[in-house]
Amino acid sequence: SMMLALFRPGPMENIPQFLHNRANRKNIHYICEDIKPILEETYGIILYQEQIMAIARKMAGFSYGKADVLRKAMSKKKESELESLSADFINGCKNNGYSEKLANDIYSLIMKFANYGFNKSHSIAYGLLAYQMAYLKANYPLYFYKAVLNGVQGSSMKTFDYIKECRKRKISILRISLNNSSDKYRIVNNSLLMPLGIVKDVGSQTVKRIIEERNRGPFRDYVDAIVRLYLAQVDARAMENLISAGAFDDFGLGRYTMSDSLANVLKYAQTRSQGFVSIVDDRPIIKNMGDNKVVLAEKEREVLGFYFSYNPINDYKISKNISCPSLQELSLYKGNVSGFGLIKKIKEIKTKKTGAKMAFVDIIDDSSAVSLTIFPEDYKKYEGRLKENTYVVFTGRMQGEKDLIVKKIEEV
Repeated sequence: SMMLALFRPGPMENIPQFLHNRANRKNIHYICEDIKPILEETYGIILYQEQIMAIARKMAGFSYGKADVLRKAMSKKKESELESLSADFINGCKNNGYSEKLANDIYSLIMKFANYGFNKSHSIAYGLLAYQMAYLKANYPLYFYKAVLNGVQGSSMKTFDYIKECRKRKISILRISLNNSSDKYRIVNNSLLMPLGIVKDVGSQTVKRIIEERNRGPFRDYVDAIVRLYLAQVDARAMENLISAGAFDDFGLGRYTMSDSLANVLKYAQTRSQGFVSIVDDRPIIKNMGDNKVVLAEKEREVLGFYFSYNPINDYKISKNISCPSLQELSLYKGNVSGFGLIKKIKEIKTKKTGAKMAFVDIIDDSSAVSLTIFPEDYKKYEGRLKENTYVVFTGRMQGEKDLIVKKIEEV
């Protein structure tokens, strides 16, 4: 409970004092012995909003309602209310036999911690929840990760984070399967099977149609699947994205082979929908095409939001023995940093003031994306040398979570 209340902006400043007091409990100085029972559990530091209310009741004789008004006024910095409450607090303390100086000192102490105070009941609830989740994560990891992954289906970045964590813990993640995946992550053979709905442009209605059609019988092969999905009113964009995500890998054909033949198979599906029956076998001929794993990986990233089957950027980073934080880690840094990634987009502009050229460079790695800003004085060195879809290393300064001012950048 105390840890959760402390580890937030503001209260973190009190952590050194909190630890010192905890290690020297007998030497903690309390401004007044009457507040010792209230602050003893937090080692002399006002940590919870309930403690502010308890002090107001104990020393100033405030009712529960008035103590809560004081708490709200302090947390929301309502100056006019705080002025009148200050007078009430000091007068209440004096009426209870405390000196005016002590009353002022206590009120100042409360004001010092008021903006940082956290609701104890919330903190205890969060602590209990954290304990329960830690227990499940330690003892039933498969069920734990199934639940958290189902909770972040709308976020490709969070999905990728949890999948990475699963792989570190040797939990197998199975690619999307047209014949087996549903609308949620499922446990299959002690592994987690990815759902259909995490694919771009495959909404809940599309997933419902796929599952309803599949309930009539499993999809026998690629052509059978496309024809039946077409008749079930699944649009071509969703089918193409499902192919890129690996959902059609069930049928033993290469992804580029299936994407390349999709238009012809859809024409065949259209004739079937119109009731046309041929006396000869008019199923489209599927021409086998060679797959390029880097191209397929990019397609997969486009529709899933992350690399899953193969990670060319991480592979390249390892092969070149590049050691630097991931782009996702950089978002936690401040100041000077170095990094590595793949250029996806270069936007060159002219400054309004001098007309000098500068550039914004969007860069990705296997974890995240950042926007690099190259100002005119530095861009002179790189103009014409930077190209999209090239790997680069860079140094610069973090300006925000996703923004970085580049001082040096060069192709690997």
